[in-house]
Amino acid sequence: MNPQPRMTGSLWWLAGLGLYVALGLLVLGYHEMWRDEFQAWLIAKESRSLGELWQNTRYEGHPLLWFLTLYGLTRITVQPEAMQILHFTVAVASVTLLWRYGPFPSAYKALISFGYFFFYEYAIISRNYAQGVLLVLLFLAAYRPSPDKPYLLLALILALLCQTNIYGLLLAVNFGAFLAEELWRGGPLGAFRQNSRWFLALSTLVFLLGVVVGLYTVIPPSDFSPPGGGGLWVTGFDPSHLKRTLAHLFRSYFPLPALQYRFWETNLLNIKSIQVGLGLCLFFFFLWSFGKNPPIARLYGGGSTTLLTFMYVIYTVSLRHAGHLYLLLLACLWLAAVHPEKSLKTPGWDNLCGWCARHRPRLLLLVLVIQVLAAGVASFYDWRHPFSASRAAAAFIKKNGLEDRFLVGDMDAPVSPVAAYLNRQIYYLTKRDWGSFIVWNNGRKKVNPVELAQTLKDLARRHNQRLLLILNYPAPPEISFLNLKAAFTESIRWDESYYLYEMETGEKLGEREGPGS
Repeated sequence: MNPQPRMTGSLWWLAGLGLYVALGLLVLGYHEMWRDEFQAWLIAKESRSLGELWQNTRYEGHPLLWFLTLYGLTRITVQPEAMQILHFTVAVASVTLLWRYGPFPSAYKALISFGYFFFYEYAIISRNYAQGVLLVLLFLAAYRPSPDKPYLLLALILALLCQTNIYGLLLAVNFGAFLAEELWRGGPLGAFRQNSRWFLALSTLVFLLGVVVGLYTVIPPSDFSPPGGGGLWVTGFDPSHLKRTLAHLFRSYFPLPALQYRFWETNLLNIKSIQVGLGLCLFFFFLWSFGKNPPIARLYGGGSTTLLTFMYVIYTVSLRHAGHLYLLLLACLWLAAVHPEKSLKTPGWDNLCGWCARHRPRLLLLVLVIQVLAAGVASFYDWRHPFSASRAAAAFIKKNGLEDRFLVGDMDAPVSPVAAYLNRQIYYLTKRDWGSFIVWNNGRKKVNPVELAQTLKDLARRHNQRLLLILNYPAPPEISFLNLKAAFTESIRWDESYYLYEMETGEKLGEREGPGS
């Protein structure tokens, strides 16, 4: 790792990092966590041993690194805000590596730092993706274009990257292939001069072990039922799904959302055909700009193709997943800056690639400015509106002394963040049992209005307690024995609005019921 030695550069990165921390903590303070953030926290908190943690994560489709991190944190505190601080610390570490070791001008580093993914999606929203970003940047900082690379260190970093999420694993495989190509083309003397065969074999073993463990931990059990129902995989050719997949290229580079408070997962340019066309233009431009450095061109082209192929095969892809296309672009730009270009044998191809490389900084500047604008829009709406109404609903329950009631939630997924903020379990009707985190198996069943009414009556009679029902939709009008206590309908995440209903004890319920009730 060779930081740029200029004093002015040091002042720039210290100032940039300080501003990043200050603004990030400001946004973090008013961000309400939603269920995907709380899921890992609840799993870690509820697990009484590492073995139980492993069992509880089987349905998550994610490797264990973030869960293990939170498992350690929850042995210290049960306050979920601690996860936000830890997660933001990981994001700050990533930005520190960028400013300290990144081969970009200071202005570009600032734009990357305050862009949508680095400032908002992978910093404010607490998920395992921040660890992946940190490890990618750590890999880039440790990488050297010379033959005497620290292969064991690079292998360890990539093995850990495989334990973050499936997209981190795919990036790790492509980075590993990039290193293998360099090693192969370096020849026996150049490659092995300062690295013994046994040392390289150990590095390879560490990397492959990381890949195998990462793959094993993301494979769900046979009774897995994906969120939202339906199938998990796309096995045939679907033109409309292919269009949605290719549009992720544009969305990852230009994630500027619609100017509305429910901005999340939207794009200001909401025409898929145009997104596909512009995304492919961006892709081929950057690919050709790397043309005079063939290994990096192969890394960018092969890595993007790998990610897009997986995004096609997997049914549901969100912007946080597509952001790895942008992360790969930044990684290739970093590597291109430390690798000398070579003239190509074909003059026309050499001229085209050279022209794209010369104009690449201008297009990159446009991409980075859009990223910063997107981060600003997201932060503004997160400040003006609750991301999730779960914190407000939980605060109301606590303030009115209702947290000791028999709490019932219809759907476990949207109600789980309320359980997290209350630090207690809720009786989930979807699985007819107490719980906090969601278990994505086929035992979860939706209830219709008739079943909802009858189940509530049975619970009230059996336990003879006053029930507090938490719904993320208004109660059906035919259920007349529910009294609306409060409603929290403003939330950026559309399905995390809440309606709280009070219900009498079983005895009083029986007194109120009559013929036809």
